[in-house]
Amino acid sequence: MYKVFTPYKKAWLQQIRTHAWPLLEELPNIPVYEESEQTGLSKDWPLADKYLSDQWPTFLNEYIHNYHELRDFPFDDKTSRLSPYLAIGAISVRTLCKQVLHLYPEVIEQKDTGVSVWLSEIIWREFYRSLLFCYPNLIKGNCFVEKYQGLRWPDSGNHFELWSQGKTGYPIIDAAMRQLNETGWMHNRLRMIVASFLTKNLLVNWRQGEDYFMQQLIDGDFAANNGGWQWSASTGCDAQPYFRVFNPVSQSKKFDPQGHFIRKYLPELKNVPDKHIHEPQIYLAATGQSDKYWPAIVDLKLTRQQAIAFYGIDNEQSAIA
Repeated sequence: MYKVFTPYKKAWLQQIRTHAWPLLEELPNIPVYEESEQTGLSKDWPLADKYLSDQWPTFLNEYIHNYHELRDFPFDDKTSRLSPYLAIGAISVRTLCKQVLHLYPEVIEQKDTGVSVWLSEIIWREFYRSLLFCYPNLIKGNCFVEKYQGLRWPDSGNHFELWSQGKTGYPIIDAAMRQLNETGWMHNRLRMIVASFLTKNLLVNWRQGEDYFMQQLIDGDFAANNGGWQWSASTGCDAQPYFRVFNPVSQSKKFDPQGHFIRKYLPELKNVPDKHIHEPQIYLAATGQSDKYWPAIVDLKLTRQQAIAFYGIDNEQSAIA
């Protein structure tokens, strides 16, 4: 069992080198299904055979080369959007890897290219699934890092409700939560930002966020969802360290610099200038529009310090006790 992703990835790739299954076998034929009327959230996701014949070739031939440079920008989304199909088994990882490695066999030896970074994301998904096999207690809500099992999460008041409703006062958080609530999907960079904010800045138990995502996501997959939340909360396998706290304003400026994504899901901020879009409260107050958007529910600097103390001091002691 691997407890660190990089050695797991090396072993995973070695299996491909040794057995070469993607190159020796013929590419599978995908069954064709009769298109029926789709309603609700599923209408935005074509059936698997249509996806593989229309959207997948476009990604494979055009976007995958720049995946490592474009994958973090939620407005101009150039990701594969495969996750709903993988979650229900409509498309298999093996099928995808056969095709990718058939076209780009050199990816096995590459690092930091678009194709290799995309493949790494698939391997992360496999890594999280392997954890459930070796550590079935993860299904029971346990932390992978046992010392954090006894974390005494504080009473967050109504912070969870404001977070889930997209009313935190931080535009990138609120826009991301609106995307989730309206479409049943959220861009992966945004998943990391909102999870860090909930567990670190608001000190809300990661399990509440995990449950909410599984209720809302059209691509809800227990292994990937659990792994992602525990990664963000620093309680998981090969997770980010507890003292790493994403700054939603900095993340917003970096990955949505002109605020296009924010304005798409927060139309009440459509007239806020770019330089104020990431922290609009002062501008709105100065222009007599304070009623258009709510104040920030927490101070980022203060809550970052509180999170570091919570993980690094208070609960190190309580976990030992």
